[in-house]
Amino acid sequence: MDEPKNKTMGRREILKLGGLTFVGLATLPSALKLFAGTGENGPSSKVRYAMVIDLKKCIGCNACVVACKQENNVPLGFNRTWVKDVERGTYPQVTRGFTSMLCNHCENPICNRNCPVHATYQRPDGIVLVD
Repeated sequence: MDEPKNKTMGRREILKLGGLTFVGLATLPSALKLFAGTGENGPSSKVRYAMVIDLKKCIGCNACVVACKQENNVPLGFNRTWVKDVERGTYPQVTRGFTSMLCNHCENPICNRNCPVHATYQRPDGIVLVD
């Protein structure tokens, strides 16, 4: 039987590891700026916020609609979001699903342009609000 060899790093392995560490540390500041969305002059104007909903898990409970109404003080009888009941397929293979219809905070929101009383506006960071 072979006896396990003593694991020691040779000169070549140490130089490779040192070189990789140096390259990683040298690129770290630019990588952090890229992922943080900031430039040298502070926050980038290219930051876009988004919300992701897994529609496969949606059960049509309308909790997102209630939360939106509460958070944004939406008056009774009005909604900014809704859950659409969708039937897919043809008889007899019909399935029922739900699609949550939310504000998408578009880059150029049509609701902002079409609001007759100009209550809808867009903040500089792209978030669409209704006053």
